[in-house]
Amino acid sequence: MNAHDRITINTRRPHNNAGLSLFEIILVMAIIVGIGAFVMPSFGGMLEGQRLRKSADVVRASWNNARIRAMKSGSTMVFRCEVGGTGFLVEPWAGGDQFLERGEVVAVPVFGLNGDSNTANVTGMGEDNLPEGIVFAGTKQGQDARSLAIIQQLGNAPPANTGQWSEPILFYPDGSTSQAQLQLSTAEMKRFVLVQIRGLTGIATVTDIITQSDLAILLSQEGTQ
Repeated sequence: MNAHDRITINTRRPHNNAGLSLFEIILVMAIIVGIGAFVMPSFGGMLEGQRLRKSADVVRASWNNARIRAMKSGSTMVFRCEVGGTGFLVEPWAGGDQFLERGEVVAVPVFGLNGDSNTANVTGMGEDNLPEGIVFAGTKQGQDARSLAIIQQLGNAPPANTGQWSEPILFYPDGSTSQAQLQLSTAEMKRFVLVQIRGLTGIATVTDIITQSDLAILLSQEGTQ
């Protein structure tokens, strides 16, 4: 080697690999899965809550329309729902309101409940369903002299659908209604919302979303009053 030759030393750093290693990819995926597992129950609960509130709005709007229809037409309107299911029905009571005011029982059918499928098209009411994933978990209705007349007639004339149908909630031409409460729930019966209507004023209200234990407490309190 020539003494005058310079010895050069490569001081350049080795080139770093710009890609991710397999370990790093697995680590990132594990973090994403962990975050998803933490967030999804909360996200699912938010969606359930939205469906419950939307269902309550559907029922409240149906009640409001039935009450307005009763006052405008002069005929009592009938609301029934499928307990454990999603279906509900709004139809007019076919006449006989002058007898109901006197508390008399008259053999007058309810449109749509006696096989007359054309009535719903005439009235613009008829059958409907709650949003997907929400069911009618239970009902509670008050009764008076007027409501007993219709309830007796409806006893042997349920809608032509399967399922256990509730007693009727009635909307009278004078603006008053049945005193009633509906329990709406998710299909798993874990979260509930109550839709209530006051008989004298016909005003409908909706509670906050509650759990099964909260519902049991509320029902027990109502039972002691």
